Amino acid sequence: MKKKFSKKDIIKYLGEVNKKLEQRGKFGELVLCGGAVFTLIYETRNSTRDIDAVFNPREELKEIIDEITRENNLDSQWLNDDVSMFTVEFKNLTSSEYLRLSHLTVGVLKAETLLSMKLISARTDTYDLDDTVTLIKHLKIKKVEELYAMIERCEFPLHPTALKISENFAKQAFDVYMKNNPEFLHGQEANT
Repeated sequence: MKKKFSKKDIIKYLGEVNKKLEQRGKFGELVLCGGAVFTLIYETRNSTRDIDAVFNPREELKEIIDEITRENNLDSQWLNDDVSMFTVEFKNLTSSEYLRLSHLTVGVLKAETLLSMKLISARTDTYDLDDTVTLIKHLKIKKVEELYAMIERCEFPLHPTALKISENFAKQAFDVYMKNNPEFLHGQEANT
């Protein structure tokens, strides 16, 4: 069974990465992109199955992660950069610093960037809908058209069918947000 990573676990294992970088006299950077962000920053999840990140330097960090995997009997994907295949297509990816250790800087994708990625991926068999609603609330999105504009701004190359799927997902997420936040609806009516 795969280990799940709580906020405490994530910070602990990032500390292990830092320690190994220090032993090698190297410096590294990770930008967290997925469920770890919702566990660490938004605290909408108690844990995540894995930690998705973009690495720099990639090969050095992969070696260190492999060592930590063996030493702690972790799943080989516990800290992975699979998301990097997806992020290279995005324009304007932005992150902010979350944690600075002696040899490791950890960033997290900014909310608008993360929301854009969730809208583009439009996965219904994951936490993406809940995550999208969280980000809509965090960013105080007032109209579904703002979500459509985010999809356009990221300039991700989408086939027209995929674009329609992303827009439908955005509408679905916005509808869930509106349903769960009736006070927002009353505020909208007052403004009209």
